[in-house]
Amino acid sequence: MALSSALSAALSGLTITSRRAETVSSNIANAATPGYGRREVVVQPDARAPGVQMIEVRRQSDMILTTDRRSAGAAASAADYLSGQLLRLERAYGAPGEAGSLTDTIAALDSALITAAATPDSGTALTAVADAAKLLARRFGDMSDMLTNVRAEADAGIADDVSALNTDLSRIADLDRKIVAERASGRDASSMIDQRQQIVDRVAALIPLREVPRPDGRSALISLNGAVLLDGRPAVFGFTPTAGITASGPSVLSGLTLNGQAIGTGPDALVSGGMLSARFALRDTLVLEVQAGLDALALDIGTRLSAADATLGPASAGLLTDAGALIDAGAVAGLSARLALNTIADLDAGGDIRFIRDGLGAAQPGPVGESRQLLALQAALANAAPISVSGRASSLVETLSTRRIQAEEDASRTSARANTLSEAEAAKGVNTDSELQDLLQIEKAYAANARVLQVVDGLLQNLLEI
Repeated sequence: MALSSALSAALSGLTITSRRAETVSSNIANAATPGYGRREVVVQPDARAPGVQMIEVRRQSDMILTTDRRSAGAAASAADYLSGQLLRLERAYGAPGEAGSLTDTIAALDSALITAAATPDSGTALTAVADAAKLLARRFGDMSDMLTNVRAEADAGIADDVSALNTDLSRIADLDRKIVAERASGRDASSMIDQRQQIVDRVAALIPLREVPRPDGRSALISLNGAVLLDGRPAVFGFTPTAGITASGPSVLSGLTLNGQAIGTGPDALVSGGMLSARFALRDTLVLEVQAGLDALALDIGTRLSAADATLGPASAGLLTDAGALIDAGAVAGLSARLALNTIADLDAGGDIRFIRDGLGAAQPGPVGESRQLLALQAALANAAPISVSGRASSLVETLSTRRIQAEEDASRTSARANTLSEAEAAKGVNTDSELQDLLQIEKAYAANARVLQVVDGLLQNLLEI
């Protein structure tokens, strides 16, 4: 081999080993960096001159495993979110028998009626009945307000998610253009691909997706149910947040649009499986179901108390009213938020508590020792045909508790799967032990090439001295 050839081979070897050392150092430094893909320098013999040349710095990834990990992570986040919100709703009801719970408040009214029936001449006992009824109405109102707040928070969360989704898809499209330009110029675009993967992870948490590589270095993003999120141009999602959400309406809020076209948001929708669909499920299904159950219970209590008062006419409101009016079974939506003590028996509104004993429609005061009306009110609440009021309230709590337990089991299962896939992906990523072993080999290669240069230098010196 000519000295020039040996010199050329050694120099190319030093250049490659230097780049390999830089790449290994980057791998070790970013072993725990989210979105980072292990780099490997790909070399081949130089066909034009003695030595080797670098073809590319290849970024390694397992797209199938990454897709599974993203999908599992999105499902785990959604399940955890729903289980947390269901627990919040369950705690608002309170456990049966717990102080301040809904069932405890109903029991307090029942107890006050029993005490008043035993001492119908006691103004204190009658006042306690009015206070217990007012407290029950306030408890329904507080719960309804909490449900409205949960729904409003979910609506605002959807708006934030859609805004972040549109922003991230635009950023990915911009990075795609830069990646294509970098690759076309022969430069390493791995760092941009890392940035891209981090943003894709955020999008995948909202809408589970898969990546489809394109020949020019870009990747199309398609939801698992077939919605094209990005393929050259980013999709644009639309959503209009609703201000002033109330328990009685509107029951149907803004839906979701994709490039101007309305799309579904249910379990089988194009965007299902992630946090975005979980927020829609909470806002449009779970909270409405709980609200409907609460309103139905309020209707049951109100109509029972009205039916138990024989002094009332067909158009007269009972002890509990719909914001002062007769409770109408045809306008039950949001009733729990409007439930109120009849002003006829409300001392704070100028009423008279004797009407609780005599009947709200009584024209004349009755005997102070008469307890028939009080017993009728208490019997109406305790009537178990088909179920007592307390039993119905407990059933609502049990149903919600069952759903919460199921959601927690889903969250636990999906979280375990997501952790397993994350560990599997990490195992296929940067292995610091292997990288350090490579570094030792690089050091040996660097020393060998440096030795060649020293030998060539010595030979050249000998030639010059001749």
